[in-house]
Amino acid sequence: MICLRTSWLLKHSLSSLRRPEFVEIVKSKSPFLPTRRTFRSRSNRRAEESEVLLGEPVFPRLVELWRPIVYTAAFGAVAFTSASLWQYEDVRKRMKSIKEAWPFSAPSTTIKRGDFRDQINLWWNGLTDGRRLVVALIGINVGVYALWWVPAIRGFMARYFMATPVQGLRFWPMLLSTFSHHNIVHLGVNMYVFWSFSGSVDRLYGKEQFLATYLTGGVVSSLFSYIFKVIIRSPNPTVGASGAILTTLASVCCGYPDATLAIVFLPFLTFTAATALKGILVFDTVGMLLRLKVFDHAAHLGGTLFGIWYFHYGNDLVWKNRKPLIEWWHTKRQDKEK
Repeated sequence: MICLRTSWLLKHSLSSLRRPEFVEIVKSKSPFLPTRRTFRSRSNRRAEESEVLLGEPVFPRLVELWRPIVYTAAFGAVAFTSASLWQYEDVRKRMKSIKEAWPFSAPSTTIKRGDFRDQINLWWNGLTDGRRLVVALIGINVGVYALWWVPAIRGFMARYFMATPVQGLRFWPMLLSTFSHHNIVHLGVNMYVFWSFSGSVDRLYGKEQFLATYLTGGVVSSLFSYIFKVIIRSPNPTVGASGAILTTLASVCCGYPDATLAIVFLPFLTFTAATALKGILVFDTVGMLLRLKVFDHAAHLGGTLFGIWYFHYGNDLVWKNRKPLIEWWHTKRQDKEK
């Protein structure tokens, strides 16, 4: 994730940003720092109104951070519950199709070499379910980036697709900001790194658990960013999929510590996955301590730590204990079919 202080997106999203809480919005250094506005606090549900002047963003108190913590825990529970039921339904569907297809007959496929559409179809059919999921996630990221260039919805994008505690401690920006990107280079590098190790995380977790881990990791990274920005009083909004990507990358590094990795722009420099993971932890910890603002180091560190925790503990605590849920769902499905 990259902290955005001044950018084309921020400056031009202000012109269409309108909320019921704001009496007046005018241009300033940040779209979340109007010159003069009337703000009704959502964090603690207070009814009184207060005047906020330029350079004085409204930060929630540390005790109010229980809201995003609850949001994160609830989203994680929903994500892994949904992934468990998705896996059950997928297995059920496959078993049903196998029964209906018996006895088996080899399908006739004719591929016209050189036909672009057939070549794309051949490539798609050669992908695993997990890799297809990654293609879909990359497509969503590209689509969200394109939406930022639509002037009519910049206010909506600024409200829901950028995360900052100054906006108020709301859930949707914590998730949706992980699909936004600062520029085409930011988007391209993130998606290239994501694609490069997606096969490994697919083998490690399977598509259902992988998606739940990825999305939850993104929300956890936003939570770490919220907490750190409230502590250092930084209003800078954050966008990017790096926190979610680092969650899955950290899991891959834990699962395959001896795998050889390389930096995107320095392919001749190789190192083991275990070494890369240590380097990421050190880099983001130092970045937080020095308050470097090029990257959102708190979000990066949060995503990485969640990936490590989930591989060593979360998988046993959550995924391997889903049997009661699956049995309950199976019974419910059988009762419905009777």
